[in-house]
Amino acid sequence: MSNSVAASDVIRSMMRSGFSHDEIYDVLAGTGLPGEQIQLLIDRVAAEFQEAKFEPQTSRLGVEVEKVFSGAFEGLQHDLFERIDSVSRKLELVRAELEKLGMRVVELQTLVERGLLSSVSGLGRKRHPRVDRGVNLIKPF
Repeated sequence: MSNSVAASDVIRSMMRSGFSHDEIYDVLAGTGLPGEQIQLLIDRVAAEFQEAKFEPQTSRLGVEVEKVFSGAFEGLQHDLFERIDSVSRKLELVRAELEKLGMRVVELQTLVERGLLSSVSGLGRKRHPRVDRGVNLIKPF
């Protein structure tokens, strides 16, 4: 009987600390108690816990930790989404500017091909002797 009382105290302590039933069983089986007796004691103490509405310390601690981290996580998530939106807007601006530049390059190529740029801007006045004017160096998009 004293083994049962001591074992039930160990079971209560381990349950309060948040150990699983399997872990409690393994510890008590290691002491030499018969498996059937251990299982009956675990079931009895678990029923007492349910009646008294005891909660293991790890469960209470888990709830507190979850409260702290969920608030911090929500703030982090909000900041992250704001940054993603900002980067997305900047990326769209860059794409628009690239498109404008591409259109400008095509326009300049067309002007050069027509010979209009050299007469209007004065770029055609000095020619470098090594430049082959027949080669189109800028490719349209």
